[in-house]
Amino acid sequence: MHPMNTAPLPDVNDDIAETLRTNYVGFAAFSILIWDHVDTFTTEVKYIWKGQKGIIAYLFLLNRYLTPLGFMVNLFAYLSPVWTGQRCKHFIRFEGAMTVIGIHVVAIMMLLRIKALYSTQRIVVGCVFLLFMIMFVVNAWLLTRGQPVEHNPHSGVRACTMIFPPSLSVIASSSAWLPLLYDSVILVLTLMKTVPLVGKRKGTFMVKRLLEDGILYYTAIFSVTLVLTIMIISAPPGLKNIAAQLELLVTVTMMSRITLNLKKCAQKRLESTILQDPGPIVFQTLSSPIRMESYRNPGDW
Repeated sequence: MHPMNTAPLPDVNDDIAETLRTNYVGFAAFSILIWDHVDTFTTEVKYIWKGQKGIIAYLFLLNRYLTPLGFMVNLFAYLSPVWTGQRCKHFIRFEGAMTVIGIHVVAIMMLLRIKALYSTQRIVVGCVFLLFMIMFVVNAWLLTRGQPVEHNPHSGVRACTMIFPPSLSVIASSSAWLPLLYDSVILVLTLMKTVPLVGKRKGTFMVKRLLEDGILYYTAIFSVTLVLTIMIISAPPGLKNIAAQLELLVTVTMMSRITLNLKKCAQKRLESTILQDPGPIVFQTLSSPIRMESYRNPGDW
């Protein structure tokens, strides 16, 4: 067992206020996820369920359905009065594990995009994979150090949610900035391959889609992750991880969006050009070619 937080218990009013804020953010983030799911469900059915299946499709479905189902349990933990200290200690492992799974499934999907863009440059793909493994190991280790938020017995709050011990605040912030670093590397590598093609008007609509979606994804994730990093370091214990739930659900939502966008783009291109252009697509740049064979089969994406 790891030592629990030795910080003083929060004031009654602060305890209630922090719990309410956590609940508000949790339900707001969940609403974003569900709204996006409803809004894109017909697209999902057309391009995922009825389309060809590949590893990206299965990873997509894993996060698309496991994340909201798991987060509903988190919402129950925020509101239910049944939690005892011992039950909560066990539950926070589930809460933390769901976050680790969701974030890293998305990271794998991004890694596969880089693998397609840099299929002839294994060192680049290997470096991204190494960064992924570092991120996974650090987050898995931090998960073993998680502890429940301590509540004031006089506040009547029985909510159960996980934070990292205040003594680990600086190290715990890596649970936010390591994914941010990973996404930054992904964005830079994507820009390096797509911007020259778009600038020289040599890229197809699919290349433009990769560029636009990469920037859109990074902008949303950067905003949320930066807030989470700051709060893990400086916020009071009850609010340290308040943005973690938002980070998870926004990450899954954005990944779902850009995956469907790319599959739709790939399918439309395949339908319009497969008879005229049965060979692989190669975009030649001055430095190295982008071999887009993977994009020819929408089931791979």
